[in-house]
Amino acid sequence: MTRNLRYHPWLHRLAVLVAAWTLLMIVAGGMVTSQKAGDSVPDWPLSYGSLLPPMVGNVFWEHGHRMVGMALGLLTFTLAIAVIRTEARPRVRLLGWLAFPAVCLQGALGGFRVKIVSSAWLQDLIFTHPTGQKVNDLLVPVAVVHTATAQSLFCLMVILAVVTSRRWLRIGRVPPTCLACGYNLTGRNDQPMVCPECGQASEFDAPFVSSMARKLRGIAIATLAIIFLQILLGAVRRHTDGTIVFHLIGAGLVLLHVGLLARRVFAGFANVPALVKPVIWMLMLTAIQVVLGVASWVLTYEAIVKSWDLPNIRGSAEAASAVLTAHLALGAGLFALCTVITMRSFHNVALPASGEALATDALPESEPLPA
Repeated sequence: MTRNLRYHPWLHRLAVLVAAWTLLMIVAGGMVTSQKAGDSVPDWPLSYGSLLPPMVGNVFWEHGHRMVGMALGLLTFTLAIAVIRTEARPRVRLLGWLAFPAVCLQGALGGFRVKIVSSAWLQDLIFTHPTGQKVNDLLVPVAVVHTATAQSLFCLMVILAVVTSRRWLRIGRVPPTCLACGYNLTGRNDQPMVCPECGQASEFDAPFVSSMARKLRGIAIATLAIIFLQILLGAVRRHTDGTIVFHLIGAGLVLLHVGLLARRVFAGFANVPALVKPVIWMLMLTAIQVVLGVASWVLTYEAIVKSWDLPNIRGSAEAASAVLTAHLALGAGLFALCTVITMRSFHNVALPASGEALATDALPESEPLPA
């Protein structure tokens, strides 16, 4: 089947909605951990044998998180079908194929976390001589993997939202096609290009050419990896109440690399708004993240909590728990922004005398554009 490469506003809006809902799922999961509600429901996928158990106490947080996850599964399935059926770009269709299995994997990990606590059969299968200590030792690795897959899933949804946007499609299109109907506009150099087929005007921009493109991509990838590592270190800290040293070292590395990335963008790519705007947002979120990190530490440090008579963030005070969850959510936001910058460092920026970045979204020869 031949597909026209064009902009679908409804598809982009759906992708943005799914990305936002994925962030909501991460926030809901963060509240489950902050409230120590992870073991409040012993069965899965039902909760106390029901789809709608009494939403009281910690059941509200645990089952609420499950309901958000179920809704995300339905939304992701819809998005995946829409991407597969409408997209002309093979790589974007591949993301559509990956989206729903990724959500299913995330849900299965959450269910596995519940079952290794409550299922004697599963414990006998995993452990030779199951004991409470062995089960507890396995909970932390599963929780960290669950966090890693949640952040990766969020990253995937953000990527789908970015690549389905008009801003992305108007950069470096070879050959140019009408964004409204997909009509081939090869040979045209007017701006905007008015489509003779549907009469809609489409504007296209060439990638910004810079010899520093490789350095930008390198620092963006390094920053992305360090933020992801810091998120995992935060997950270990949240689930074990262990030492904060490694998390502090990770925070220092994040601050350093965010600063290096911002310096690189402002020094060599100040004329590329697609890079400058997310970097500014990254700097602002990083500053807020530092404040929230300090607040989270204060509220979890037992000596300070007792001496200052503060609500313990692990206790029943939802407002205090929300501080730690906001810290988690902003970490996810930084990860998403860095993902966008990394993508645009390849798509919106090209090396001199290189056509590689100019053909990012070109259709393969087997799927020619309509004449």
